[in-house]
Amino acid sequence: MSTSATPQRRKRALSDSSVEIVEVRSVGKNKKRQKTTEKQPTPPPEPEEKRRRVFRSAPPKAFNAVWQRATSERFFVLKRERDDAGDCPQELFQLAGTTGNVYSIQISREPSCNCPHALKGNQCKHTIYILHRVLKAPYHLVYQLGLLSSELRQIYDKLPQRGADDDAKNRKAVEGECAICYMDLDQKDKKSTVWCRAACGQNLHKVCFDTWARTCSGCAVTCPLCRSSWEMDERTDAVASVDTSRGVEGEDGYLNVADQLGISGERDDSSYHNRYWDHMESRMERYYRGRRRSSAWNWAASDPEAPKGSGETQKINTTTQVVYTEVYPCHVFNNTVILRVHAFNFTPAEFRGTAGEMKLIFKPVYPSQLAMESSGEVVAVGSAVKNFKAGDAAYGVSFEKPVFRGPPAGLASEYAVLDERMLLPKPTHLSFADMACLTGVTVTAVQAFRRGMRLSGQQSLEGKTVFVGGGPSATGSVGVQYAKNALGAGTVITTLSTGKMALIDELLPGVEDEKIDCTKTKVAEAVPKDSVDFTYHTQATAPLNESVGITKPGAGALINIAGIPGKEIVCEMIGADRFPWWLGIALEVVHPWYEWLLLGSNVKYTMVSGSPDVRKDLEIAGEAIARGQVKAVPTTVDFDDLEAVRRVCSMAHTGKGGVGQIVVRIRRALHMAWP
Repeated sequence: MSTSATPQRRKRALSDSSVEIVEVRSVGKNKKRQKTTEKQPTPPPEPEEKRRRVFRSAPPKAFNAVWQRATSERFFVLKRERDDAGDCPQELFQLAGTTGNVYSIQISREPSCNCPHALKGNQCKHTIYILHRVLKAPYHLVYQLGLLSSELRQIYDKLPQRGADDDAKNRKAVEGECAICYMDLDQKDKKSTVWCRAACGQNLHKVCFDTWARTCSGCAVTCPLCRSSWEMDERTDAVASVDTSRGVEGEDGYLNVADQLGISGERDDSSYHNRYWDHMESRMERYYRGRRRSSAWNWAASDPEAPKGSGETQKINTTTQVVYTEVYPCHVFNNTVILRVHAFNFTPAEFRGTAGEMKLIFKPVYPSQLAMESSGEVVAVGSAVKNFKAGDAAYGVSFEKPVFRGPPAGLASEYAVLDERMLLPKPTHLSFADMACLTGVTVTAVQAFRRGMRLSGQQSLEGKTVFVGGGPSATGSVGVQYAKNALGAGTVITTLSTGKMALIDELLPGVEDEKIDCTKTKVAEAVPKDSVDFTYHTQATAPLNESVGITKPGAGALINIAGIPGKEIVCEMIGADRFPWWLGIALEVVHPWYEWLLLGSNVKYTMVSGSPDVRKDLEIAGEAIARGQVKAVPTTVDFDDLEAVRRVCSMAHTGKGGVGQIVVRIRRALHMAWP
C-alpha cells in the first residue's frame, strides 16, 4: 500500500532530519581581527650621536692668532698611523715643527695633542695644521674641539686617493702639493723636487723627502705614498738614513730632531700675540730707566767735582731711551705677498657688519679685524710670485666671493698678507693714501657701467646724459669721474648737500655739469622726466622711484648698487652651500616691490655687486687710476690720532658728514730694515 507524501509529512520529515547549524556572529567595525602570527617587536631607534665638546658656531677670539701660526709655519709629518677598525676613522700623527720637537696628534672624535699649549686646554697649531693642511677639513670643522663620526668619515672620504696608479712608470706633472709638508710644489724649479721612480711617479719636495728618509730608522727607504722601495738617483737625491733614536730629549721633555732635520731648533716668536711684546717692552723700559737713575746717582756720588747740595735734591740730566719693537710676519706662501702697510681704507659695509646689522648672513666676532683695502711696500714674496719683488710699491684689496669662508682680511695692521692676483703696482705719481681707497669702488663702477650698457644696448656713453647720486660719497665720486673721464659722458648730474656744493668743485673740478641740492630740491623736480641715458644709483637712502622717473624708457639703463639684493646675488656672495632657504623666501617677498616701482616704465634695471676678485676688471680699474681718469677723494687721518679715527669711523657707519673714502695712514717713528 502506497502512501502519498502530503505537505504536512514532508514538513515533518525535514524537521526530523539532521541539519548542521552554523553560528554566524557579526564582528564590530572597531574590533581588530586576531592575527595567526605574533607581531614582531620593532627595534628601538638608534640614539643620536652626541658631540663630546660643545659645538662652536663661530671661531673664538683666540683662534685667529693660532690659525695664522698654523697656516704660515712649516711642519713635517714624520709618521701616520690610521685605524679604521672602529665606528669612525682615527689617525695618529707624529709632527715636527720649527723647533724640531716631535709631537703626537690624535685625530678622533676629540682631537688631541701632547704639546704644552694643548695640555693647558687650548686648541694648538699642530691640530689645526693637521686638520686644515693634511686632511683638508672644512673651515667650520677646523675650530671645533669635538667631531662627530659622520664628520670624520666625510673628511676621510673626500681625501684624494694617492698612489692609486701604481703601474705608472713616468714622472707625473710637477703640480699640486707635497704629500709630506702639504705646501705647493715649485713648477719652475724641478731640481727642488724628487719623484718615485719605482711605482707611483708622484713628486715631493727634495728637502721633505730627505727628512722622511732620515726617520726610517735604518730600514729600507720607501715612498711615503705608495710604500714602494725608493729608487735613489745619486745625482739628485742626497738621502741619508739616520736612526731616530739619536734624537735628543730637550729640557721640556720632548724628543728633538732639529739636528737631523737641518733646522736651528730656536723658537720663532715673531708671529705670537702682541701682548707678549708689549709686556717685554715695558719690562725693558723699566730696566733701562733704573739703569739710568743708578748710573747718574753713582756718577754724582763718585765725582769730586759734582755739586754738593746741603739738604736739597740735585737735578741730573739723563738721556731718555725709547725701546721700539716692530712685530712682523716671517713666513709667506708661494702665491702671496707680505705688504708693509702705509695706508688702509674703511668701508661703511664693514661697520654695519660689525654692528650686527647683517646677522642674517654674517655673525660678527669681537675684536673685529677691519679693512679690506690697503697700500704699502712689498717686503717678501712667495716662490710663485712673478710680478712683484721686495721693495715694490703696491696696492690692492682682499675680497673674494663667496665671502666669510676664512679669517677676515684685517688689513688695518702694520703688515698684511695678500694674494698676488689681488694686487696692482702703485703708480709713482700717486701717494699711498690715494691708492688705499680706490680699488673696490673703481672695480664696482667698471662692472656696473659695462653691465648697464649691455643691458640697454648702448655701445657708448659719449655725449649722453648720466645721473650719479651722492657725488661726494665714495662710490659717487668715482662714478662721476669714470662716466665723465673714462666713458666720455656729455652731461653728468649728481646730488649733494648744501655744505658740499662749493667743496665738490674744489675736489673734482669740471666733472659735474649739474649739481642738485638734495636738501632743498627733489631730483624729479630738477631733472626732466625720461631724459637720462644712464642712472647709477649709489645711495640706499635715496628714493629709487625718482631714479626710475628720470631714466629713458626702453633705451635707458638703471643700475642699483645700494638696494636690497636679489636671491641670485646673495647666493653668489655667500655661496649656494650656505644660502638658507628662508632667506630666499624673504628676498622673493621683497622683490615684487621693485617690480611695482618699475611697472610700466620699460626701464632696463638690474642690481650689481662688485667683484674685485675678477682679475680682468681689476686691471681695467688699475689702468683708469694710473691714467688719472679716476682719483681719490679721501678723508685722511693718522692712525696715531685715535679721536680722529673714531670720528671718521662714526661717519662711515652713519653715512653722513663725510666726503669720499675713509683712509687711515700709518706713520712710523722708526723704520726698521726687513730681516
